[in-house]
Amino acid sequence: MERGRYDEAAPGLRQSLTFFETHFGPTNRRIIPILRNIARCHRFQSLYQAAITTTEKALVLSIQAHGEFRPPSADLLSILAISKAESG
Repeated sequence: MERGRYDEAAPGLRQSLTFFETHFGPTNRRIIPILRNIARCHRFQSLYQAAITTTEKALVLSIQAHGEFRPPSADLLSILAISKAESG
């Protein structure tokens, strides 16, 4: 993802998400970083609604796992705010 090839990163991230949801459950905290990266891919591809939806799901899980005022949740809030601002 660092090189801006989000279209190439997205399928692997979705595959990872499916694996972790299947093996650990759809609310396991291990999927939070995967959802964050998928949301970032969506945002950088101008798929703002998908970015917002994915970030909101990750944010709910992050608040449950880490708390509202912890760095993982703050990072997701930032992605959410930027996605909403960029979407118009």
